[in-house]
Amino acid sequence: MPWYWYKQGGWEIAVDAVSKADAAQHIKINAPGAEYIGDGEPTPMYSGWSTATAMTTARRQEEISAKANR
Repeated sequence: MPWYWYKQGGWEIAVDAVSKADAAQHIKINAPGAEYIGDGEPTPMYSGWSTATAMTTARRQEEISAKANR
């Protein structure tokens, strides 16, 4: 599942969401004005540090929790 990437000034945001619409709603509330720049997987730690802030939407967190509780 891809992450949805946004940028606001020098701040990059990677959103773990169930859909692009879910990510957009999360950004609208938590980082208004951030612009969508694409989707994809975050850079692995071993290949260099990312400067992005990671966010997980409530809907995605529900999926993660349900999978963990099986």
